[in-house]
Amino acid sequence: MNIDKQLKTLEMAILHGSHFEKKLADAGIAADPINRAKIFKFFPSLVEKYGPQSAIYKSTFKFQRQLRIVK
Repeated sequence: MNIDKQLKTLEMAILHGSHFEKKLADAGIAADPINRAKIFKFFPSLVEKYGPQSAIYKSTFKFQRQLRIVK
């Protein structure tokens, strides 16, 4: 998965995930590429639920190219 898809997956987790998944995604966005890869390796459920093959990812990015997270 390229960096763009990784970040979009993390954005999906922040917007739609549980509290724990949101915190993991926050850490993934702040992480360097090596540590971001570790998050995806040890928490594959993030990719399964919010990654490029998930229904929520496909429905969101079918019409919208980029998301902006507003805090």
